[in-house]
Amino acid sequence: MRWVRKFQDLMLRPALEAVPGVAEVATLGGETNEVVVQTSADQLRGANVALSDVIATLRAKMATHPKTAEEITRDPLLAKVTQASVVPTMAGGEADVDGAEQVVIGTVIAKRDADPMTVIKRVKEVMVHDWGSRDATFLKINSEVLTRLPEIVNGAADYVTVPMQGSGTFAVEAMLTTFVPANGKVLLLINGAYGHRAKKILDIARRETVVHETPEDTPPDMAAVERALKDTSITHVFAVHCETTSGVLNPIGEIGALARKYRKSFLLDSMSAFGALPLDVQALGADAVAASSNKCIEGVPGLGFVIARRAALEETAGNATTLVLDLHDQWKNFEKTGQYRFTPPIHVIVSFHQALMEFFEEGGQPAQCRVLPNQRRRERPTEAGTDCRRNRGRAERIQPVARKAFIRGNRVTGN
Repeated sequence: MRWVRKFQDLMLRPALEAVPGVAEVATLGGETNEVVVQTSADQLRGANVALSDVIATLRAKMATHPKTAEEITRDPLLAKVTQASVVPTMAGGEADVDGAEQVVIGTVIAKRDADPMTVIKRVKEVMVHDWGSRDATFLKINSEVLTRLPEIVNGAADYVTVPMQGSGTFAVEAMLTTFVPANGKVLLLINGAYGHRAKKILDIARRETVVHETPEDTPPDMAAVERALKDTSITHVFAVHCETTSGVLNPIGEIGALARKYRKSFLLDSMSAFGALPLDVQALGADAVAASSNKCIEGVPGLGFVIARRAALEETAGNATTLVLDLHDQWKNFEKTGQYRFTPPIHVIVSFHQALMEFFEEGGQPAQCRVLPNQRRRERPTEAGTDCRRNRGRAERIQPVARKAFIRGNRVTGN
């Protein structure tokens, strides 16, 4: 039953939750595991390690999605003071057929103002429709997705969308390894796990980096950034728009202005902000912005994309370190054939198209006021609790205290 539950959690539930009118899909039954990491005061004292350091290291490690407990404890600091093990998750319920055979069930919960019969029909349509990657209808849907995405960031005139099969990290790696040439040098602004992930990507690609790092609740020191950018050997600047691990909103306008002043290419990971927070690529002067289908547009996971300035993308031919993640080659193939080079995640794209159309129908980014910085109307935290603070006057952030869940409209989401 473990594999049945895994299929439902990773494949079936996200597809159903993307259906218009569905609030959530509640799963019951099956077996799941969780990783337990333990330490003790004696271990920490003996190794002269602070608990805050262990937590920060563990957060960064978990952002790389380790598959086993052993992968977690390979980190030198964690190996000294922690023990990790995989244990069965405490059951929250079980399901069976006539008291005999165990099953996994999923209950589709409609939004409060949705017509139940319409929702049921849409769910069935998503489940039964079959698409082909060269189907004319699918190609039209995909083309509309690629055309409309730059509109969200005022990039319709000079920017193009290059999709990349996979999660958001696929798009970030494709952006970094396509835009940064072998002789390039990147100033990395890091204040969380996703900045560290970008550093790892560039290290593996053997691209030279300079790191400006601040604590994960602190934006970069702009005076220090400007001093670093005076180094003429630096060719690119990379920043995370909104760090997922802490919610801190980085001052991308100031970063972009410095990048223009010192003639550096600006690359932005906007994964957790794209579509929710204001972003103007023309004003920012960004050469490329990476995002994904399953964040603020509220599609399902499986498609990353990069919105790139056409002129800058033209100059990246031959830079890529891999075949699959070559943005320039992917773009040129779309220009020539209108199709992906390799099999696309068809149902993810169709679901994303539906989510994108609803996004525009609701008013686009300006209508997403529930996550705007410094807003008075805030998401309502559940009893899990949050700690809402000013981030030194730059933006508001939500720092998780325990397992967090926020009510968005009629939909409850948590992580």
